[in-house]
Amino acid sequence: MSIRSTVARCVSALVVCVSLYAAAPAAAAHNPYTPKEVCGTAFDVIAKREIRGGGVHLADAYLMYHAGRNCVVTIKRAYVGRKSWTEAWLWRRNYSNLAEDQGDFKYFAGPVKRWANNRCVAFGGYASAPDNSPRNSVTTGFGWCD
Repeated sequence: MSIRSTVARCVSALVVCVSLYAAAPAAAAHNPYTPKEVCGTAFDVIAKREIRGGGVHLADAYLMYHAGRNCVVTIKRAYVGRKSWTEAWLWRRNYSNLAEDQGDFKYFAGPVKRWANNRCVAFGGYASAPDNSPRNSVTTGFGWCD
C-alpha cells in the first residue's frame, strides 16, 4: 500500500468521523431533567406540545398543574448540554401579563409558575439550535379551565 493511498484512506475516515460528529447534536439526546424535577414533584403534566424545526425534535413544552397553580417548562430534546435560545411562557385569560423565561440555556427554560385557579391558560415554548437554525415555537389556545 502506498503512502498516498494510506493518506487518502485516513482523510476519508476523518471526513466520515467529522460528519457524524457534526450531525450528532441534532439527534435526540438524553436530557437529565424532567418536567417534575423542574416544576416540582407535586405538579402533574396536563398537556405537552412538541417543538420541531428542520425535521429535528428540538424540545417539548409542558403545562403542569397542582393546587390551583400552573407551571410551564420547555425541556430540550436536541442540542442538550449546549447553550441555545430556549423559552417557556404562560398566559392567564383576563390577565394582561405574560409570564415567561427565556435565554441561552443548556437543558430547559422555566419554570414559569402562576396562580390560575378557575382561569383558562395558554402556554408555549421556543427552541433553537446554537446557531439559531433550525428553530421553532409552539403556542396553544386558551383551555385547561378549572
